[in-house]
Amino acid sequence: MHNFVLTLCIVKTIISLILMIGFWLPASAQSRSVENIYDANGVKWATYISQKDGIRKVVYYNSSGRIIGTGYYKNNKRNGTWQMWDEKGNLMMMARFSNGRHEETLALR
Repeated sequence: MHNFVLTLCIVKTIISLILMIGFWLPASAQSRSVENIYDANGVKWATYISQKDGIRKVVYYNSSGRIIGTGYYKNNKRNGTWQMWDEKGNLMMMARFSNGRHEETLALR
């Protein structure tokens, strides 16, 4: 009986710690929200992934589901590196933005 009570107390303590840690994790360490956007035919054409500090990653798809573009928004303005691929999956272009302002484009094809 003593071992059962001791085991029960240990399990209860572990569960309490897990719950406490979960409530105190910073927002950046908690789950991120994902929003998929579909066209009228039910084909996914974009995914928005909310990250920390007002940053959202966006992934664009063609009608067959292949990724054709990726980039980031910070406070609803383009920010960071954006990439575009052709229908065969070849990287065509990279562009860099800072707070919505276009800084540089590198055309690869």
